[in-house]
Amino acid sequence: MSIDAAILAINGLVVLVALYLRTNIALATLALGIGFTLADLTTDSIASLLVRSGISTSWPLNSIAAISLTMLPTVLILYRFRRFQRGRFFEHIFPAIFMSLLATVLIIRNLPFDLQQRLDDESYVFSQIEYFRTSIVVGAAVIAIFDLMVHEQKLRKKAKRRKNLSD
Repeated sequence: MSIDAAILAINGLVVLVALYLRTNIALATLALGIGFTLADLTTDSIASLLVRSGISTSWPLNSIAAISLTMLPTVLILYRFRRFQRGRFFEHIFPAIFMSLLATVLIIRNLPFDLQQRLDDESYVFSQIEYFRTSIVVGAAVIAIFDLMVHEQKLRKKAKRRKNLSD
């Protein structure tokens, strides 16, 4: 049960931080996909480079490199676009929740297999996230794209009003 509480607390913290930063959550969600692809393509090379340089940890270096590379583009987007979308607190609740769930799904995919098995045995939340994994990924992508389209329409209307006022 403590694993469930930790998963929920971490996801809640990620949602609150994203909402507090007023960042572009849609871009951060899409950056998770980019990070996952980047990790998939380069993790083995980076892990072997770290092993050759003498770095050793209790976790497999592949998992550490994959999780780091998955999250790196998202963290950069969250930081770069902080305070970018002011006044969109309530509109960002669902995108923030799905971004957090997607991050959880992608991190889980990069955990060592024995840890995944242990989490599956001990955690109800983990098993539900795994069960709804496809729905979470598709839902996050659809919500992110929809959010980008809505925000772009608002920006166009605002630019059109400014243009009309200046004429």
